[in-house]
Amino acid sequence: MLPTLFHIPAFISGVPLFGWGVLALAWAAWSAFHLGTLAFRHGWTPELRSALVTCVVVQLVLIYVTPQLLDRDPATGRPLGIAIRGYGVMLLLGIVSGVGLTLYRARRRGVEDGVVLSLALWVFVAGRIGARAFYVVEYWDHFRRDDLRETIVSVLNLTQGGLVVFGGLLGAVAALAAFCALHRLPPLAVADLVAPGMTLGLALGRVGCFFNGCCFGDLCALPWAVEFPPQSPPYVRQIEQGRAFGFLLIGVPDETHGGLLAPLVASVEAGSPAERAGLQPNERFQAIEGRAVTTLDEARAALSAAVAAGRSPIEAVTDRGRRTLERLPQFALHSRAVHPTQIYSAIDALLTTLLLLSFGPLSRRDGETFALLLTVHPVSRFLLEIIRIDEPAMFGTGLSISQNISVVLLACGAALWLYVERRRPGFAWPQVSTS
Repeated sequence: MLPTLFHIPAFISGVPLFGWGVLALAWAAWSAFHLGTLAFRHGWTPELRSALVTCVVVQLVLIYVTPQLLDRDPATGRPLGIAIRGYGVMLLLGIVSGVGLTLYRARRRGVEDGVVLSLALWVFVAGRIGARAFYVVEYWDHFRRDDLRETIVSVLNLTQGGLVVFGGLLGAVAALAAFCALHRLPPLAVADLVAPGMTLGLALGRVGCFFNGCCFGDLCALPWAVEFPPQSPPYVRQIEQGRAFGFLLIGVPDETHGGLLAPLVASVEAGSPAERAGLQPNERFQAIEGRAVTTLDEARAALSAAVAAGRSPIEAVTDRGRRTLERLPQFALHSRAVHPTQIYSAIDALLTTLLLLSFGPLSRRDGETFALLLTVHPVSRFLLEIIRIDEPAMFGTGLSISQNISVVLLACGAALWLYVERRRPGFAWPQVSTS
């Protein structure tokens, strides 16, 4: 896990870099020189007006926005600098690599670079919106506030993370369809063109998920299992699930409380602190550290609060008596070992990219490459979700939201195959060599 790669320092030799600092002064000097040169050579032209607006916007960002992005020392409050996040870097590399591959393939089909770059912008914006929307729907309780304004702010606060890949895919497909309709482009040919670039970008983006600690898997004893540091998403989730103590906490419908999920012990690991405390399967938690818990969410919150407060051991009351719960010794240093599902997903996306590129010369009609993507990726994603524990079951199906969407996408893939195979062989864009 490497959420922050490094910081761009707030000060260099005691001189501020951001706000009313070196960067703002340097940009002001360069802008004056650039705008003066344009005015001297060409006069007051549209190009000069556009450059003036750009210079002013960047100047305002440097002065007023960058100071708000500074990380600060928790102890002293002193600015550390602007953090360069591992996830953001890999996301950027994924976008650049995906667009680069698509540009290369487009040139071989005689498609102009401008078309690809404009489409990339549409897909990026819509993909981000779709990915965020799905995350908000899936974890709505984390965003809901008593005040509407605060709810909107929490939804739009992208700096705290929270994206769902399938939501991004659906947003990207919607943008692609709209772009093709607006510019009168063949949608199936465009879908085939961008498919390998999308999966290549996904492969690099998943490495960013590994840096961020999200999208993690269940407990694993294999040689390549990974451990995450304290306060990471796997570490926090293992506390909430009871894994840090050697049991698994789940929710079961409780009709006495309107069908809300009551906190129930699903299993207890042999030799664990939970077993030594006398905890047994099917016990229901009633209180944790004196705090009454009637729902699964309340029990998880109470466990997290007790650990955060440094309580050790933790006193709990179940329907079978009092229990004194110790954490597993290694949990003081790191999470329990889990499947690196982020790396599995990255490898899967990379192999899918190679498959799509290899299949391209063998295809006979527009749409076949994209149909292959809609066949392969949902299957692999559905299987990977089995060993991921970061997404809850949705819609009463017992499946995560990604598994539900995988089933829908697989059905769409089958429908696309039926539609495409009824068309005459041929392509909207012939292969054109750029050498």
